Amino acid sequence: MNFWWNLSWLPSLTGWVLVLIGILGAGYYFWRKAREEHYNLVTAFDGLIVASLLGLWAARASYLLLQTDWSGFFWWRFFNLWSYPGMWAPAGLVTSYLFLIWTGRRLKRDSFEIWDFYTLALVWFLGWWWLSRFVVGAAAGTATNLPWGIVFPQRVEPAHPVQIYAAAAYLLLFRYLWWAEPRFRFFIWYRSKKRTAKPGYLLAVFLIFSGLLGIGLSFLQYPFVMIFDFEISQFFSMAQFIVGCVILYVRSGQSFFVKKEKGKHVTPFASTNTGTENNS
Repeated sequence: MNFWWNLSWLPSLTGWVLVLIGILGAGYYFWRKAREEHYNLVTAFDGLIVASLLGLWAARASYLLLQTDWSGFFWWRFFNLWSYPGMWAPAGLVTSYLFLIWTGRRLKRDSFEIWDFYTLALVWFLGWWWLSRFVVGAAAGTATNLPWGIVFPQRVEPAHPVQIYAAAAYLLLFRYLWWAEPRFRFFIWYRSKKRTAKPGYLLAVFLIFSGLLGIGLSFLQYPFVMIFDFEISQFFSMAQFIVGCVILYVRSGQSFFVKKEKGKHVTPFASTNTGTENNS
């Protein structure tokens, strides 16, 4: 693969093309679902664009803030992607999903429904984003002796192509979510004996899957920031997995608390006064 990264501007151009495919595909899938549900498309796309931009800003800013060993002005480093590349995805993820709550209120829709559609678009984009990282030789994993290890730029020994692992996982997840989106409302185990199910299934599956994926990949990547001998992304991945399980459980109609039914208890054989009893 070294010959590829020596082809001057071609890897960078190919990487941007892949990112563009991810952006256009994400926009199309979000637009399609918004149109099917008769959303106000202008308001929906305003929310999508602003949520994505805020997410990118938060991911970039948090990455630089966590790199405390770097010197220089923060605002200058923020725009200098060539010298200080990188983003911290967890911060961007939280920021974009929080903003979509406001979009749901503007559309007078359930926030979980908006989150489901955004999740479908996001998973598609993540698959192509990781492919672009592989094409430009960025975000490589730890060294390995496995036969599929690749010598990336500025490396002297083969490393795990974690970009390929992540891209394949997210694109497979997208395929499942696209299949499940029109069907999950009829999953008997999910709708909990109701006629239809609540939205939130796609979000829950994404959080559970990406949480597990993040934990797995963290052992194949160099640590970003360590806290108590744990890589910071591992904490977020664990939290992501737990939140996903809770959402899946609660949105399926289950509850962590047993609700007591109001009203008097009537025994099965209790007699009632029908007006035909003899008056004493």
